[in-house]
Amino acid sequence: MQPFPDLVAFADQDAEVTFPSPKRVVLTAGTLALQYRATGGLVVETPTARVAITGTVLSVAVDAGGTTVEVLRGRVEVTRAGESIAVAEGEQLNPRMRLPEPLANTIVRDQVLRRRRQ
Repeated sequence: MQPFPDLVAFADQDAEVTFPSPKRVVLTAGTLALQYRATGGLVVETPTARVAITGTVLSVAVDAGGTTVEVLRGRVEVTRAGESIAVAEGEQLNPRMRLPEPLANTIVRDQVLRRRRQ
């Protein structure tokens, strides 16, 4: 789906997501992969984190354990429990991690491959 000209979103079937404005996405459950092409800021809000995006390809997943962010391209800043953590291209941050780690099996990669097959 393309809710705004600079934003392409791929939501899984369990995703609960709204797009209140071109600069704000609210994800309360499930997984959302995003491609954001603008240079201004986009914020993805989840129940446990705030993800600030500046032109990137990433995924944000929400489950009972918290929020997971995977960055395929670009860089984001995740704020959770009052602490800001930079997550760079090729890194992931999940609720159990204090600092980002390299991507292993990625939600983003799976979404991109699935999209190419369609």
